Amino acid sequence: MDGAWPTTYRSALKRLVEELRLNPIDHPTLEARLILQFTLDCTAETFLSHLDAVLSLEQWEAAEHVLSRRKTGEPLSRIRGEREFWSLPFRISPATLDPRPDTETLVQAVKEAYKTQHHEKRILDLGTGSGCILIALLHEWPTAKGLGLI
Repeated sequence: MDGAWPTTYRSALKRLVEELRLNPIDHPTLEARLILQFTLDCTAETFLSHLDAVLSLEQWEAAEHVLSRRKTGEPLSRIRGEREFWSLPFRISPATLDPRPDTETLVQAVKEAYKTQHHEKRILDLGTGSGCILIALLHEWPTAKGLGLI
């Protein structure tokens, strides 16, 4: 990007939103905030409560690097190496599939199908990647036993 780096979180957010709007990004404001939170290593609450904080040149360059990867179509979850699934954080790598929100319907369907059964639950996950389905079910049923095979 041309010009001097933005000197505050707020101005960086504005600049990233402008750049993302030039690309086929569905939610440029959200993505810009997530890029900055990732590069600044902070939570949404911290970021939003410090919008007038000073942004260093190094922080801006890190955000620009993430932005350049995102503009090529690389998902932000892949750039971060983490994806939320079933309200749980999962590390992802080139060897794993990126857990998709629609896969959560599978977890919900299994929960519904076995909600009235009170015996010990045993779960087998064949072809697991990140393990998100198995781990989500084990999170729901703490006494269950599970096995995931790659």
